[in-house]
Amino acid sequence: MKYFKTLGFCLLLFACNNEKKSNPSKFNESTQGASQASSASLALKAGDKAWVHALKGLTLRESPDPKGKSLGLLTYGLDVKILEAAVLEHAYVAEQYEGWGLKGHWIKVNANGNMGYVFDAYLAPFPTLAEEPEEGREELEWFYQTLSELKGAQVPIKAKPEEGIIEGYTQAYVDGSRFEFSLYEGGSSRYLEIPKSNMSLERALVVVRSLVFREAKKIDTNWSGEEQVLTISSPEDLYAYFQLTIAEKEGKILISAMTAD
Repeated sequence: MKYFKTLGFCLLLFACNNEKKSNPSKFNESTQGASQASSASLALKAGDKAWVHALKGLTLRESPDPKGKSLGLLTYGLDVKILEAAVLEHAYVAEQYEGWGLKGHWIKVNANGNMGYVFDAYLAPFPTLAEEPEEGREELEWFYQTLSELKGAQVPIKAKPEEGIIEGYTQAYVDGSRFEFSLYEGGSSRYLEIPKSNMSLERALVVVRSLVFREAKKIDTNWSGEEQVLTISSPEDLYAYFQLTIAEKEGKILISAMTAD
């Protein structure tokens, strides 16, 4: 039977359609208070450049409302200029999972000369990953290398038979983040730890899912209030033995990706 070796705090990750219909009245604010404070400090400002990280595209609307007239679809990877900062008091929940929601705001942008409003949770102040990882670099590690310089070289991890680890390595980043790769008998794990001051849980969800699950067409998403984790999986063969986890703990965003042979 196939199995996963877990590393760190575990959560299956992915999400679904851009601007998914939700019921804000059922959203549990208490589950995301600290996370939203972090999101506010990372909010996009007028004059900033941002990129679309919604795989299926992001709707440009005439007014700051989910029912506003559609002016077109902004494709994944497109860059936009922020014209006006979002009104943080006017929040909207685009995706909701039994107590946790992808919360954001409407923000005015210029997209190739077209002015309108988009839901800012699907934007990030850095581009999508366009290049394949160089040899010897894992995808998550390669992705974060575009956000922060490396701090030294990779440090090998010795075999740990009691934990099932055959080999691996760690890589530090200048901004305080850390990546770790471990090879097990029957699988492998990748772990990325990011200071919350650099990335919110919401942004990590949107950015990493588009990076890792870009080939998925069907996904299942659940929220565990007890564990405080999102569980997202794909029934497709390509992802049959793959898990991606994300969590917010002790001032850090923790992302784990596990695969089984």
